[in-house]
Amino acid sequence: MQKRYFLVLPLVITALSGCATDKAESQPSPTTQAVSTSQSVPQSNSQSAKMDSAEDSIKAYYDAVLKKEYKRAANFISQHQFDFIQSSAEQAAKAFEEQDFKNQIERQSYKIAELKDIDGTHKYAKIFIEAKVNGQATNAVDEMLLFQENGKWKIDFTGILSEKNIEATFGNDEMEFSNMKQFTTLKGITLQFIWANKTNKALQVGWTDPAVAKMETDQGQYQANIPKGKIKPNGSEKIVLSFDNANGTSKKLVIQGVYETTDNGLPIPGKEPRTLTIPFE
Repeated sequence: MQKRYFLVLPLVITALSGCATDKAESQPSPTTQAVSTSQSVPQSNSQSAKMDSAEDSIKAYYDAVLKKEYKRAANFISQHQFDFIQSSAEQAAKAFEEQDFKNQIERQSYKIAELKDIDGTHKYAKIFIEAKVNGQATNAVDEMLLFQENGKWKIDFTGILSEKNIEATFGNDEMEFSNMKQFTTLKGITLQFIWANKTNKALQVGWTDPAVAKMETDQGQYQANIPKGKIKPNGSEKIVLSFDNANGTSKKLVIQGVYETTDNGLPIPGKEPRTLTIPFE
């Protein structure tokens, strides 16, 4: 199966680049109140490494980004983000620099459009960016979390507020679900897990219509489509499902539209797709 199940969170490059490669319109923030507004002002290299506030960290990060000081920009990214994307700060900074060079990205200015408390630990910020990509003017919007690591405010583009492991009880001679995790994010709930096919024939996920995932929590039921793909014979895939606006504690996951296949990898003619129910403990 090709990697089509994307966690709707920034990856290593966009997490440091400020998503400047994508054109974006100003989107409504999770709240209606704008707490802080600021225009970028380039800072000297002698700026203190100690940040007194979340706003200071945002300004220091974007000032470094505008000056293409990639390694210094990485100093203001959370270790949680580097752990999540399985990258060191040095590797991420290098990827950031290579992306800028490849796409001829020139960031020109930024503005803190919103900065507010989410809970006792996290802050939310929205940043408007003006840039040129391959010579063309581009407006972009960054959204981020901020929290303290070792007493300093750090930027985190993953959008993850909390995460926990889930015990899934589904497993038989044909397939198995393991390493199940639930991420509570700015946009809802994301489930991540390993789906193993233990048979000698491929599993077709979705066909003429996409497969559907339905997650039940103690707060309601939420749905997400799964793009069409295959799980190879005796193979496994990491699956990431994002349920917008979902909340609560996950109780079970139902996946509809899974087809058994013939030797040539096509769904067996006339056989109805399977529905899988995965209870969570």
